[in-house]
Amino acid sequence: MGAAKYRHKIFFLKSTDTGDGMGGTGKATWVPHGNSVRAAIWPISGKEAVSNLRDEGTITHRIHVRYVAGVTSNMRIQFGDRQFEIKGPPIDFEERHRELQIMATEIEFKEVS
Repeated sequence: MGAAKYRHKIFFLKSTDTGDGMGGTGKATWVPHGNSVRAAIWPISGKEAVSNLRDEGTITHRIHVRYVAGVTSNMRIQFGDRQFEIKGPPIDFEERHRELQIMATEIEFKEVS
């Protein structure tokens, strides 16, 4: 795949518990896992999600990145001010450690007024 394909800059995020100041754990926060990476992000239609995956109606994007070790389905992806939840294990495309294919759902944040 050519470098022009990877035109978006993303970060992988991992969950970490923050201390509550009294020796316990507070709420989980999402922190970057490594440096930014370049990615190709494609919105997919509901029809594709139904035909290719069992998780109907939830997959919203297909994301490709050059191979990054340690990426799991417990992580999120940060793209600008948007976040995506990784659905299922990332696929090591062609099992060659060159590219990961990630199916993800965009997380909608609702403002509290």
